[in-house]
Amino acid sequence: MNKNSLRAEVLARVVSVCQEQELHKHLTNDLQNNSYTYETYGKVVEKPVFYHIQSLLSDLPLEVREAKNKNEFPDIQIYYEGQELLGIDVKAANRLRLDNDQWKPVSRPANDLATFDGRPKKLVRWGGENIWFIFLEYVALPEVQSIHRIVFDKFYTFVGTAQDGLMSYRKKDGKIRPKKFDEPPPYPTLESFEEGLALTIDPWRERIIRQHFALLSSQGKQNLLLELQNE
Repeated sequence: MNKNSLRAEVLARVVSVCQEQELHKHLTNDLQNNSYTYETYGKVVEKPVFYHIQSLLSDLPLEVREAKNKNEFPDIQIYYEGQELLGIDVKAANRLRLDNDQWKPVSRPANDLATFDGRPKKLVRWGGENIWFIFLEYVALPEVQSIHRIVFDKFYTFVGTAQDGLMSYRKKDGKIRPKKFDEPPPYPTLESFEEGLALTIDPWRERIIRQHFALLSSQGKQNLLLELQNE
């Protein structure tokens, strides 16, 4: 079995356990034996998902590694002959939000998917078509009650858009935000994602520059403008 056929086999198996509810049942059983809240579930659920995927692929000539910590990407790292084959990141989002002491449905997850500045290294290392998300939607108020849905797809299909039509992001750090739970992917292909990113990243940087430029002293503004003119 060569690299491409192995990749296809891995994807077929993970798609199967997500679509046929096997992973859903596995996590539901875990909820029956353990208690979690919305504040911690997004972190702790990575473990049972990892072990399930590791077991699922145990008969293949692959190395399935778990991320060393929360800052390492992705959560599940699949290698073939020492080379990156597939990266699977686990995302978890509550379908409810506490609002005036009541738990109410929300239309969009609050997750961060990536950062504008961190994205290039990840794409170069793994390849844009080889980064996938297992996106777990659950119901918590505040304890996790149930698994609502599990979606497995390429990372860019989860990226959202803002009201201005640009890619959705957090202004202060350029963290890319997800689409609404039930809407079709605004970026259904890697090419459309890259095009959307190209349209968004310069306006984001300009907003940051303008914000900090306004805080400079008059002398600081003049000095900076002179430096820029001389570049």
